[in-house]
Amino acid sequence: MFRKILLSRITFTYSSLKFPQHSSLFKYHNLSFSKGFHQTLSQHFTRLFSDNQEFKQLIDKNILASKSLEEVLEHYQQLIKFQENQLEEGDLTSQKSLAHTYFEISNLLRENDKFVESQESIMKALEIGLKCTGEQDLDIAKYYLNLGICQSTQGEIEESVISMQKAIDIQINLLGENHNEVGKSYMELGNVYHAFDKPLEALENYEKCIEIFTEDSNGECKEELANVWDSLADLSIQNEGWEEAIEYFNEALEVRNEILARLEANKEEEHQSIAILYEKIAECYKEKGDFSRAKESYEKAIHEYNQVYDKESFEMVPFYQLFGHYAFLEGNYEESIEYYKTALRIYTSNTESEGLVEDFEVIEMYKEIANVAYQGGNYNESIEYDTKILEFYRRNKYMAKMEEFCERIAKAYVNLGNNEKAINIYRQVLVEFLDYFGKDDSGVKKFADALKDLYQMEEKYEEIKDIDELLEKSK
Repeated sequence: MFRKILLSRITFTYSSLKFPQHSSLFKYHNLSFSKGFHQTLSQHFTRLFSDNQEFKQLIDKNILASKSLEEVLEHYQQLIKFQENQLEEGDLTSQKSLAHTYFEISNLLRENDKFVESQESIMKALEIGLKCTGEQDLDIAKYYLNLGICQSTQGEIEESVISMQKAIDIQINLLGENHNEVGKSYMELGNVYHAFDKPLEALENYEKCIEIFTEDSNGECKEELANVWDSLADLSIQNEGWEEAIEYFNEALEVRNEILARLEANKEEEHQSIAILYEKIAECYKEKGDFSRAKESYEKAIHEYNQVYDKESFEMVPFYQLFGHYAFLEGNYEESIEYYKTALRIYTSNTESEGLVEDFEVIEMYKEIANVAYQGGNYNESIEYDTKILEFYRRNKYMAKMEEFCERIAKAYVNLGNNEKAINIYRQVLVEFLDYFGKDDSGVKKFADALKDLYQMEEKYEEIKDIDELLEKSK
């Protein structure tokens, strides 16, 4: 079903390299060095050399956890020397452990965006491993797969595909073609094709891994299955197939909810994953122009985030702003203002910025409220917030930014029937602009003309002459 839909829409024009957000390609490119990684590597090697006191002193997880990348790499070099000294002819266990050390170094370097060095390390792991076990070994498959990932991060797509296909062939030979590990490798290969603008090949590999994962009776690959549906949605989005993308996101949602139902504790991360999917669905509806459905999806996202965050937490601010935007588009101005005010209140209470006019985020929220209020005919409220904006710009000498808000304040007063207030606003800013920009500035001319029109309405002809004289005297 999904193949038929996608094949009819695939006409990509990628201009730059893109990685699916959930994929290992993305993960390896963005992860920073973490304490968890220190502990993992320490535990692994402690199992290999549990009785060797020299090793225990060399690699201690508590020591590693406080080290920088360079310091941990130095520890690794010491570990390699230690392992090499332990090697004996025919000792396959020691040789395999040395290969695994280079594999771990490669992972570490890749996670810190050192792709060239990472590839060098994985090549050493392969060289040692192949001499030790030959090609038909699951560790060798793992090394080939990671070599392919390294190559892909450097734009070597052909080499990457060859390496990953070798890994898949080994896994199929040793595990069978329907094994979960084979499915995971198909997913990685699909991600490479996806990243390099080869949608047909990406689709072919995603199909294979979906077939494998859906037959997984133990549900061990639910996470990967959800990620593949997410990737299929991304393929559709790139070609503006919003309906198809929504369909695939919903498939991912179904899997994510199955994962959530199995969890007895630590559900926060899964709630966030579900919330992100609802956000993506909302964006698809927005692109379709269906703002009502977009808002519904955002409300579902908020429900999921509320399982993790309090309703008054800082993380909720963008959602209230979005709700304000959608209410505005639907013509519900009062509702829109209330959403924007809620966002402003939460923001200021969480950042201790209430009343702090230097906070640019607060100013942006003032703009949202003032604009909606003006469009909805709530001129007193638009004047209130536009005045706050104007005072901020005046105080900080952002004179060029004042024009829009001065004009809107004056027009709001005119709409309220208070021409005198409008005249005072225009006259004040006219003097400021004349002094700052000179009489040839477009804003000066605009305010002068607006003033003259108001004086004409009020039949104040002498004041019109005063404006002309003021402009004449200016430089």
